[in-house]
Amino acid sequence: YKALIDQKVIALGLQNQVLFTGKVSDEKLIGLYRSADVFVCLSAHEGFGMPLIEAMRYKLPVVARASSNIADTLGVGGFLLPAHSTALDCANAIWTLSREPGLRRQMIERQLINLQRFSLSTVKTQLINYLCSIQINLPLPVTPAVHPNETEDWQIEGPFDSSYSLAIVNRELAKALDQQH
Repeated sequence: YKALIDQKVIALGLQNQVLFTGKVSDEKLIGLYRSADVFVCLSAHEGFGMPLIEAMRYKLPVVARASSNIADTLGVGGFLLPAHSTALDCANAIWTLSREPGLRRQMIERQLINLQRFSLSTVKTQLINYLCSIQINLPLPVTPAVHPNETEDWQIEGPFDSSYSLAIVNRELAKALDQQH
């Protein structure tokens, strides 16, 4: 598939405009978000859509195709294209955002409002309510006793060396746990 895309880029003479980064460091990823004008997601099989959340967090207007769970992740924010939209539809959306600063500003404001649905306190409350609704009794929070000579061992499994959303969650969890100990 990548070879076909490379051929298309060459055929269109876009070698100097198209960059395939591959895996990048967190710092490079942040730089890419900060230097972008718009975030485009035309994935037909996006899961939760963590890259959409990241883009909204960096105040990038998001243009995305309404496939899988993308519409739910975008909520009231973003420029949602029909699931079977064309390249021209996408180009028109990007062009419109580049020419309409008021629309861009309004979109970013709505995206920031949408991000509140994913705050730690909101997600934690929703999870607790859901678990209670299916009769899973949660234990009361326990404050661990402090024993200066005791150490805890943590093991985080799964991918952490890619930009895949689960890898990012695993990596950030591991960093947070490491900072606490």
